[in-house]
Amino acid sequence: MADELCSALRAYRSVKAGATTATGSPSEQTELLERAVRGAPWKAFHPARRVTADGCIEIVQDLNTLASCTALLRQSSVVGVDVERHQLQSFSGYNCLVQLSTALDGGRVFLVDCIKLPKADVAAALSEILSRSDILKVFHAAQNDVKWLEQDFGIQTSPVLDTQTLTRKLSFPFSKLTDQWSALCNLRVPRALKQRLQLSDWTRRPLAPLQAIYAGADAYQLLPIAGRLLYTLRALDRESEGWGREVREPPPTHYLLADVDADPDCPAWMPDFEVLKSCQIEEGSCLWHELVAVEKASREVVASGGAGAGLRRAARLAPDIAAEHVEALAVWRLRKAEGQDVSPQWLVPDELLLRALAAKSSEEAELALRSTIPRAGPECPEFSGLEGDMEQVASQAHLDDSQQASLLCLLRFAREGLPLGIPGVSDSKAEMPGSKNCHASWWLPFRTAADFQQAVAKLPEIQRERVMQEPLRKRARFLSFIHRVAAKRPVYENCQILAPDGQVLCTVDTKKLHWYVRRGLGKFEPGQEDCIRLLFEPAGRFGIASGDSLGRASGPGYAGGRPSQDSTDGGDRQQQMEQREKFYTSVKENRCVRCGADMHLARYNIVPSCLRSFLPLTHQPGSHDVLLLCVPCHHKASLEHGQRIKEVLASGVGLHLTKPASSSPGDPRNASRMSALGMIKGGDSIPWERVQTVFQRILEIWEDAEALGEGEKEDDESYGEFCAKMERSAPELLLSLRSRWPTSALRVLWRASQWRGDAGGSNSREPLERRRGHGPRWELEAGEKIVQAWTKSGADPSELICRCRVHFLEALKPKFLPAHWDVDHKVAVRSSDLRPGATSNDDQ
Repeated sequence: MADELCSALRAYRSVKAGATTATGSPSEQTELLERAVRGAPWKAFHPARRVTADGCIEIVQDLNTLASCTALLRQSSVVGVDVERHQLQSFSGYNCLVQLSTALDGGRVFLVDCIKLPKADVAAALSEILSRSDILKVFHAAQNDVKWLEQDFGIQTSPVLDTQTLTRKLSFPFSKLTDQWSALCNLRVPRALKQRLQLSDWTRRPLAPLQAIYAGADAYQLLPIAGRLLYTLRALDRESEGWGREVREPPPTHYLLADVDADPDCPAWMPDFEVLKSCQIEEGSCLWHELVAVEKASREVVASGGAGAGLRRAARLAPDIAAEHVEALAVWRLRKAEGQDVSPQWLVPDELLLRALAAKSSEEAELALRSTIPRAGPECPEFSGLEGDMEQVASQAHLDDSQQASLLCLLRFAREGLPLGIPGVSDSKAEMPGSKNCHASWWLPFRTAADFQQAVAKLPEIQRERVMQEPLRKRARFLSFIHRVAAKRPVYENCQILAPDGQVLCTVDTKKLHWYVRRGLGKFEPGQEDCIRLLFEPAGRFGIASGDSLGRASGPGYAGGRPSQDSTDGGDRQQQMEQREKFYTSVKENRCVRCGADMHLARYNIVPSCLRSFLPLTHQPGSHDVLLLCVPCHHKASLEHGQRIKEVLASGVGLHLTKPASSSPGDPRNASRMSALGMIKGGDSIPWERVQTVFQRILEIWEDAEALGEGEKEDDESYGEFCAKMERSAPELLLSLRSRWPTSALRVLWRASQWRGDAGGSNSREPLERRRGHGPRWELEAGEKIVQAWTKSGADPSELICRCRVHFLEALKPKFLPAHWDVDHKVAVRSSDLRPGATSNDDQ
């Protein structure tokens, strides 16, 4: 019997080596496992404290902590290992946590954060532990965890002891991990809570306390489970004496959560003699054959599961659904999910896909795809620590319009009994006729979904929430847009320019300092690289040239209703000069004025471009009205302030700020033009059935005589060139069109392809006299009318600027405005030709 057990142990390692390692022969791997198991002391499997005790669980999110935990684990002879992975919004998934436990130091478990830490550093640290032959690694259901560690980090884990396979080998009656926690460790946990935590969102940062406790217990309890099963194996082989003591007395009952008992049907704690009694090995059986059978079955389940295993199993309960249709839809969903880097269940859950396949009409199928799967039962009160957590179980489909149209077409073919034809088609041609090939990966331009996730994790919380609000297909592009448009260096460098008498004039950036120095207009102060003294007397101070005045901001309601001051008063002028001095000479922080984020910042003009372009040169806004916003807040400000203030000011002068109707994307002639151009480009390669369908839509818009006229003159020369081109490039298409529509086909096709619906609209490139600034022509024209109406009413242009400031405060509610920023800040009324030598405060 002893020899047979040794052979079984070697065979067990041989199978594991063949499944999870690429180096070493089966016999060598068998010896590694046997040596690791026999060399591990009994105490290495029995940590002294509970997993819920203080100091037992440690989350590793920095390199120093990673180094210290690696140093402790290197001294261990046995390490429990588990992996938590995100699968729902990723096709292949990515590791979020790797849990490593040891009995040393009273019992410790480390949760290595694979999202926060650099991937290369995590791989190097884990390789020191998982690849060492003198450390036994204990897993439960090891095949997936070992595969994920190799897939993400390139680590070949060896030697491995799988408690699931060991349990089957010993015929232990409890295979579920929660039952083993209860029977072997006296740790109680409700099964519903365990399942909910297993499916929780492991990308969440920070982790919920429930998640940290569960993740720690998953790896920590592997040690006592493996220890007691190995003790039983040794007892059956009469080798238990001298290895450790028999466990007879139950450890104190404890719960994964305080005051939350396990399910009533959870098994009671079992002493070693009961465990030994429940296990059996048949006399005369060849145990290594049993181990090979268990491992082969496990691998077959994993290999056959794929993306459609659950769909196929569920379809067996619906005899009216053809198996070939289920297979074709499973392959179609798999390809689409791989192209978007999401799980097939996220794209379309099995239940919704089967509902749509069983539908009697396209309307019912579409309704099924848009429905939501209700939760199986009410939320348990123990889930209260997971507010905002997304369970990794898809409850609805996430199809874009093109995918839904393609799927509905496939479902229609299935209802009509037609072959779907998907399995034999290559990936590059797997789309339905008439649909666009859509295999772009959603995480681009990032290399992988994991790279995108790491980039998101580095964002401040408010920016991260803003990115995750975008649909999945837009998140990576929006984050890339943030990186692209944000300032690449600090906007405020707070370098100082001094007047010849030593007075601080303003703060600027280093580029401006060097501009003065290169031209001999200033020199650096001794020992300072961020401060220069001018070598000439400036024509003005604080953005105001000598002899210029300050604009008046009169009118009620500004700055919380504070009354404006008369700028013509001499004492008041001195007070305003002092206020301007405080603002322009103060140190400014590089952070978003709305949310306080210090990353991905961009300048934001409080006064919209279409208004600034037409304000008098003597009343142009200065750097006071250019604030810093992070890119997500900048986007919000553009919608809630930039667009809205233009509408408010336009309505105040009797204008209605709307886009010209001719540039509306809803005009059907836009679609007909694109269809006509597609027909001309496709030519003879377009099937005749498709030509008839598309051209009929064009005719419905352009066959009418009034639509053909549109007040335009016929261009016979252009039409003749078009006919000659069609004769050369698409003679068969031309012949078919003329035979079906003899009189009007070519002229309609030519007219539709030549139509320009945006003439004079937002895309017009006709020169505009006095055109300045950025934006569509119609918006600039509206801005010019607003400024003209404001000026004709006798109001000071400075009041318009103050109105924009007030609206910005109301719309954005900024909490981090620069020091001494004021809504009543007076605009410097400059001379129309600012004399050379006057310093400007608009440099930063």
